[in-house]
Parts: sequence; structure tokens; C-alpha cells
Amino acid sequence: MTKKESITVPSGYDANAEDDVHKCDDTKPQIGAISYTNSGKKYTINVDVTAGTWGLSAIEITPCGWKRALRAQKLPSSSKQTATVELDTTGAHTVSVTVRNSAYYTATSTGSNQV
Repeated sequence: MTKKESITVPSGYDANAEDDVHKCDDTKPQIGAISYTNSGKKYTINVDVTAGTWGLSAIEITPCGWKRALRAQKLPSSSKQTATVELDTTGAHTVSVTVRNSAYYTATSTGSNQV
């Protein structure tokens, strides 16, 4: 058993059929500013995300190369998202952010913060 998201295709899906959903002019999701605030060793990671043509379906905020995301949830629209992490070490810490919309377009961005 795993908490990793599993994606399946609907019954009758034909991978060779013409794609009548995605369009060349679809706007992809975007990740804006990644910023940080802290109180002692607790850091709050703030991320601005935009859905694009399709609604947002998930965002993952993964700090410091962790194997699992801090935040992975369904989102109703473009928004500011936050996640809080406690850091025990000083130095540069990198955060990876991935956002996906309901048409499965994705965007990934990284940011770093000196602690």
C-alpha cells in the first residue's frame, strides 16, 4: 500500500484516437514567487500558483530533497499555497514545487533560502 497517487484511464480509452480535449492554445499552469517566512527553526514556504486554461488539480511542495511532498491537495482555482517545515541545519535549502491542472499539464519550479 502506498500514498502515491495512481492515475488510471477510463474504460474505453483509446491512446491512438485523436485528442479532442487539449488545444495548442491551452495556457499551462504557472508557478510565481516562492517566498519564505520564519519563526525560529520553523519556516513557512509561500507559493503563488496559477491554473491556466484548466482548473488546478494538485500542488506538491517538497523542501530540502525530502522524499515526500508536504502539501499535495486538490485546489479550486489559482491561489497562494503554504507549507511549514522545521529545519535543523543551517545553509542553503532548496524547495521544489510542482503544480498540475485537470488536463495534466504540469509546471515545476525550485527556490532556495539561506538559513
